[in-house]
Amino acid sequence: MKLRTIGVLLLAALLGGCISVKDSEEEVDGNGDGGGPLVSKPVPLASITVDGSVSDWGDIAPVIADGLGDVEYSGLDIENVFVAQNDTHIFIRLDRGGTSLPLNEYSNFWVYLRPAAAGKKGYAASFFHSDPYNRDPRLWDISANPDDYYSYVELFPSWESAFGTTVEFAIPKSAITMEENFHLSFYTHHTVSYGWQDNGDVPENDVDLDFTPDPLSGEGDATAGAP
Repeated sequence: MKLRTIGVLLLAALLGGCISVKDSEEEVDGNGDGGGPLVSKPVPLASITVDGSVSDWGDIAPVIADGLGDVEYSGLDIENVFVAQNDTHIFIRLDRGGTSLPLNEYSNFWVYLRPAAAGKKGYAASFFHSDPYNRDPRLWDISANPDDYYSYVELFPSWESAFGTTVEFAIPKSAITMEENFHLSFYTHHTVSYGWQDNGDVPENDVDLDFTPDPLSGEGDATAGAP
C-alpha cells in the first residue's frame, strides 16, 4: 500500500492550564481495509447514551468480531465493533482487548465510513492519543480521496467517551450526507520514537452497513458523557 500522511492536530495541556497546538505528520501504511469479502449488516435502531457503559446496547450483535492478540498493546486491539442509530445520530462502539497504550508515544484509532458507491461522500472518525490519558476525537470528510489523508477535511470534534475497554462515540447525521449504505472498517496504530508505524489492528473483513429502513423519530438523542 502507498504510504500516506496526515497533519494531525495535537492538543497538549501544558503547565499553568495553557493549551499548545502543533502539527504532527502521521505516516499511515494501512488503510483500514481488511481485504476480505464484504459482509452486509443492518444497522438497528437504539437510543444510546455516550458514556462508555454498554448496558443500553442490549442484545445488539457486533457488526465486526475481530480476534484478540493481533497487536502488542491491548488498548489498540479491537475485539468487537457495534453500530446503532436513531433519527439524529450514528452510534459506534469499540470493545478493546485491554487499556494498555505505549508510554511516551502517540496512538490513534481510525473508524471509516467509506462510500459504498462512486461519487458518494465518505467519513472517518479519529481518536488521537497524545498519551494514554488524553484523547482528541475528530470527524473528517474523506470524500475527495479515502486513501489520501492530505485530502481529508476536518468537520468538528465528535462525541466520545471511554470507560475501561469500551469506547463509544456518536456522529450527528446532520453533519454528514447520509446514504443507505456505508462500508465500515477500522485501523489502529502508534508511533515508535514518535515516528508513525504500521503496527496496529485492522479487521479481517470490511462490513457493508445498511441504514434502511429510515430510523423512526422519537428514538432519543445522543448524550455525551465525560471523556
